[in-house]
Amino acid sequence: MSELSRALSALLRRPKDMVRAFLVAPKTLRALDWKFGDMGVYEKTQGGNPLRAYFQAHTEGRGIWKWDVYFDAYHAAMQSFVGKPVKMLEIGIYSGGSLPMWKTYLGEHAQIYGLDIEQGCKEYEEDRVTVFYADQSDQRQLRQILRITGSLDIVVDDGSHLPDHQIASFEAIFPNMNPGGVYIIEDVCGIHNRFTDYLSGLTKSMCAMNFAGDKGALPTSTIQRWVESISVSPYIITIKKRRAPLSHLLNEKRGTQWAPFSAKAKGG
Repeated sequence: MSELSRALSALLRRPKDMVRAFLVAPKTLRALDWKFGDMGVYEKTQGGNPLRAYFQAHTEGRGIWKWDVYFDAYHAAMQSFVGKPVKMLEIGIYSGGSLPMWKTYLGEHAQIYGLDIEQGCKEYEEDRVTVFYADQSDQRQLRQILRITGSLDIVVDDGSHLPDHQIASFEAIFPNMNPGGVYIIEDVCGIHNRFTDYLSGLTKSMCAMNFAGDKGALPTSTIQRWVESISVSPYIITIKKRRAPLSHLLNEKRGTQWAPFSAKAKGG
């Protein structure tokens, strides 16, 4: 098991943090509703989004079922891969309509993989689209598939939507993704959701401070070393892997003139 795999597995062994999240979340969300409740419904992002355009034009054929807000998250995470020789896996392909959507969007050099627990989904295979019959909660099966596909660049989890399955898939696949890869989890819904509790642990690890180093160069935690960013939109989470491991977090001073304020007031 890799360093990153061990660190991700450790996030599940924090029951006190999970209980605290359950207690705090309802109160926090009530406050947010009071503050932001009059902002209105979600408005579509203006400007070109090829994935949304594909979806809106797709009125016949194999089904695609997506929340509209997802298309902005997809485009933000995937646009840098367009036209490149990338490998993408979609977990949970249902009626198969999204497979050609990814292939069209990413371009002629992309290899698309689908994974589903329904054997009938094998019929969706075509040029540059391969479908695997597997259970996303079975990490042994997932590792066998990775031996066939090699390291992946993009993963979209639209499978069972069960938190334990989402966690199992993420922990099996993310540590083995290519540098700079993006892992997207769909349908993370509800306040009391075990995956959001897991994500809370991941976020805390991203904000950890190791004071063992120099004040201006702190050694990174395992999560900081390998995870570049976590992006959360309604019901969808994007986790990006670093292109290279980050050994230290730098905190540098530049300039020659410094205000004579107290330590309590200092900042950038």
